[in-house]
Amino acid sequence: MSAEYGEIRDRVAAASALHYRPLMLEHGCGPLAVGWNSAQAQQVRFENLARVLRGAREPFEVLDYGCGTGDLLTWLRDRGFDCSYTGFDVSESMLEVARSAHRGAERARFTSRPDGLARADFVIASGMLHLRFDIPDDQWHAYAVEVVDELGRLARHGFAFNMLTSHSDPDRMRGDLHYADPAWWLDHCLRRFSTRVALLHDYEVWDFTVVVRMDARPAPRQ
Repeated sequence: MSAEYGEIRDRVAAASALHYRPLMLEHGCGPLAVGWNSAQAQQVRFENLARVLRGAREPFEVLDYGCGTGDLLTWLRDRGFDCSYTGFDVSESMLEVARSAHRGAERARFTSRPDGLARADFVIASGMLHLRFDIPDDQWHAYAVEVVDELGRLARHGFAFNMLTSHSDPDRMRGDLHYADPAWWLDHCLRRFSTRVALLHDYEVWDFTVVVRMDARPAPRQ
């Protein structure tokens, strides 16, 4: 990871504490507490991200990268997935809510230590690359590349992430959000990680999902 990545991650952690604490105080645990506009929008995103789990042999391990209050854990358990779960987030205030909400959940843990993350069968990142606060768009793009490369490093069998689409309606775009080119990210993942990559851009919220199923690739060119 670059020094700039570490600096941006620290800025995100500080900004997240200020941004999300009022939402968590108002809403507790759930989609509104982490900035989604509805529970339905969160469910749609989870359904698309979980395509990476299709056909997986259970039990398996899931790393929820940027877990927020741990709503993905509830979603997985409600649907009967036989999996262990690790939730990672840079925001300790988020993790306090997550640990309280999921106290007693079997084979589940939450951590804010990136250096302590072990590889998992599948890595899922929902919404963590949407809100860039006051970080310039070009710096955020470079940061996002390092985040996605980290997802690939941590995943044994596959990973999935979502980002807001640059094809959103211009009059509804916000200045503190990052809107990414889905074609660029499809190409990046095909070149970097696997020939088995899906780009999902056909659902009813203004983002896209990239699903990567790992295959053997030569070391990337420097």
